Amino acid sequence: MFCVREGLVWKNISLEALEVLKKGAWPGNVRELKNVVERLVIMSPGKTITVNHIPESIISGELPHEGGAGRLDTVLELHSLREAREEFEKEFILQKLEEHGWNISKTAEAIELERSNLHRKIKSYGIELKK
Repeated sequence: MFCVREGLVWKNISLEALEVLKKGAWPGNVRELKNVVERLVIMSPGKTITVNHIPESIISGELPHEGGAGRLDTVLELHSLREAREEFEKEFILQKLEEHGWNISKTAEAIELERSNLHRKIKSYGIELKK
């Protein structure tokens, strides 16, 4: 549904990633799960969503609304798909940089992006690297 709506190539989800999502705490109703899946569809490179694409907060069992979901709500309030993708991409890169100790090479490898492209995105988004 999200691939069709966003005009993206159909994506698969690995069995490992599906199991992680199944074990997640999705209190209330499936809206939180739906938001996470939509985010994964939009932001995951390639044709397959893997465990590496799932935010650490979900893998560790934290509730999705603790931490990053507020940012997702902000992204959803933007006026264009381009603005939303850029804002989400910036947040995604920031999160992955933090997860990998601000190491550009490790982060680039983890998100399956050329190191030079990651540098370019960091510069274009005005991300200040921490040591």
